[in-house]
Amino acid sequence: MNYKSGVPSDEEFTVDDTETILDLIADDDIRALFQHAKTPKTIPELATECGLPRSTAYRKVKRLVSTELLVPVKDAGDENGNATAYQRAVSGVEINIDDETTIGRMDENGRE
Repeated sequence: MNYKSGVPSDEEFTVDDTETILDLIADDDIRALFQHAKTPKTIPELATECGLPRSTAYRKVKRLVSTELLVPVKDAGDENGNATAYQRAVSGVEINIDDETTIGRMDENGRE
């Protein structure tokens, strides 16, 4: 995968990525975090909206960032003067299972 400034490339996920993505979307908390990150939000905001402990939200957002499904988009500033907001890099994930399993990214109009 290759993202520049939060914009996904036209590449498809690799087989290794496919297994990782399937593991991620099997996790209810990760799906909730991904769904709530349509607009830029800090991890504490995401944790509150998803009803998760902050430590869980931090760990799971880190996993989403490592697969580039969420990207850091700005410093939001908190009571300590710093916080990073995160937003989806893609609007959705589509899984096709036939002779070969593929996972593609979808834009806000549902197109790859």
